[in-house]
Amino acid sequence: TRDITLESESLCESAYTLYHGGNSADNILCARPIISEYVAFCHFYGSVLTFTDRASTSRTFLGAVLTSSPKYGFQKGGPCSGKRVNFFTAVAGHADWIANNYKCSPTKFACGNSACLHLSKVCNGLKDCPDGEDEDRLFCAAVNICPGKLDLSLPDVYNRRHTS
Repeated sequence: TRDITLESESLCESAYTLYHGGNSADNILCARPIISEYVAFCHFYGSVLTFTDRASTSRTFLGAVLTSSPKYGFQKGGPCSGKRVNFFTAVAGHADWIANNYKCSPTKFACGNSACLHLSKVCNGLKDCPDGEDEDRLFCAAVNICPGKLDLSLPDVYNRRHTS
């Protein structure tokens, strides 16, 4: 089922510029959720857009990831409003980063040099990756949106099911 509608490139660029204080970005897709009595669908930060291969419906591909910004707020109607425009980063230009992240377990952060850091070392004020990407200002602002200590750990139930 199709649960989004893609917006035009010009609308996407103008909306992104409006919401992000005049900044523009490359590889951005804009989409609105389709809300109906049958589909109650919400995108939250980190949600993905997937596409199914028309020739083989058993193959699904990652197309984009919902990106976030500390300046981006919910419009009237909340995150599930059909009027809300969501901004997604197309993943085609980020295949190396995605492949690198699969080398680390779900409780680890992948540095650009393929080193895996425990999530407690991410956004803690200390640069543990050689290029400092674990302390990226925009990334840390987006994941640390709640007051108090940042907790990127996974629940015990997840850890028990995914350890060998």
